[in-house]
Amino acid sequence: MADIPRRGSHFEYDVVVERNVTIAARDGVKLATDLYFPARGRTQAAGRFPVILERTPYLKKSTRYYRKASMYARWGYVMAIQDVRGRGDSGGNWYPFAEEAEDGYDSVEWVAAQPWCSGP
Repeated sequence: MADIPRRGSHFEYDVVVERNVTIAARDGVKLATDLYFPARGRTQAAGRFPVILERTPYLKKSTRYYRKASMYARWGYVMAIQDVRGRGDSGGNWYPFAEEAEDGYDSVEWVAAQPWCSGP
C-alpha cells in the first residue's frame, strides 16, 4: 500500500499536565495555572515550544479547557490555562477587569522566562 499523505491536523505528541502551578502577580497574589506539555509517553518532551496562555474566570478545570489544551499540546504547543485573580484556584479577590492588565502581563513574563518556552 502506497504512503498516503496525512490530511488535516497530525498529533505529533502525547500530553502531560502539571496542575495548579502558581504564578505570582506583582502584588504577591498567586495565580493558579494548569500547564499542558507536549510529551513522549508520560515524559515531558525535551526542547522549547511556543506557548499559548489563556486566562479565564470560568474555571480552568472545566472539560472544555482540558480538551482544547490537550489538542494544542499534541500539536507541539505548551498550553497554560489560568484562573484569573479571585476565581477557581487563584488567590485574591475578583473584580472584573480591575487587575487583568497587570496580572496578564506578569503571567506572560513568567511564561516567557521558562526553559520550555521558545520565546516571544
